[in-house]
Amino acid sequence: MRSVRSLLITATLLTLGAIPALAQLGARSVEVEPFVGWLSFDDDLLLASSIGFGGRLGYNLTDNWAIEGTFNYTPGAEFDLEGFDDDVEDDLDIPQTTVMLAHANLNYNVLLNNSRLVPFLTAGGGIASFNVDNDDGIDEDSSTDGEVNAGGGLKLFLSETVALRGDLRNHWIFASVPNEDPDESGDEEDAVTTSNLELSGGVSFNF
Repeated sequence: MRSVRSLLITATLLTLGAIPALAQLGARSVEVEPFVGWLSFDDDLLLASSIGFGGRLGYNLTDNWAIEGTFNYTPGAEFDLEGFDDDVEDDLDIPQTTVMLAHANLNYNVLLNNSRLVPFLTAGGGIASFNVDNDDGIDEDSSTDGEVNAGGGLKLFLSETVALRGDLRNHWIFASVPNEDPDESGDEEDAVTTSNLELSGGVSFNF
């Protein structure tokens, strides 16, 4: 009985000792993550919240620091008609907008002892592209704007190479929107800084 108890205690200690290793892959490792996300757009962009998807490719410089590139593709974002009359959507052929985000980030992993959980902070910048899809003969409209983003997330390691990952970040997009009073200013568009919230989740593969 003592030998069985000793084996159980030894196995438990070995398991607990291995848990930090799952969350500390070390420098020079690569991370690949497909993800699905939800984007809540700034009111100035006149777009309803939409579902998108994308991928991330990261490289761990040290145990704590990593660089990462992300591409997010959100097709079919509809114009937000809140505040308009109910019959507006029936009377107009409302186009949809494809939104693409591409950015590079610097991540800081907060390593916790005896835990499979790895919180992290992230900040970076890139571009945001808006392509209006018109099917009524109107010329398609598109724009590409700069963006910066910051946020954080959490990784839950299931094994040494696989983790569940969730991200919450805000994108500040430097966009041009229609001027509400072009006659007064003489400009048809206003330059604004829009605040857009992104929530995403995916599976991370580490090599």
